[in-house]
Amino acid sequence: MTRADKAGLTVSLLALLTLYGYLWTGIGPANQVTVTAAGETRVFSLGHDQRIAVSGSRGESIIEIEQGRARFVTSPCSGKVCVHTGWLARAGDTAACVPNGVIVSLTGHGKQYDSINF
Repeated sequence: MTRADKAGLTVSLLALLTLYGYLWTGIGPANQVTVTAAGETRVFSLGHDQRIAVSGSRGESIIEIEQGRARFVTSPCSGKVCVHTGWLARAGDTAACVPNGVIVSLTGHGKQYDSINF
């Protein structure tokens, strides 16, 4: 490997680390929960601890908001993937109970990206 190869590799790695830091870190905290079910969207503050009952196509899902985070507590679906998703805490985090048609998303000043498409 020549000196030019090493320099090019070093510059590429520094650029990659800089882009990673810019695009995936420094995301502000979420401040609202958006719950969508049966074509209706409701927005709740993350500042108030509460439990919300949401009616979907298969029954009732319970969403819990506590200490600035949100999660599915129960849902009538069979796989319980939405419940096993756990706590959502950052802007852009989303959990969905697809069989019941309930989507929970956190919103704030920024979003975290897991991929970028052109």
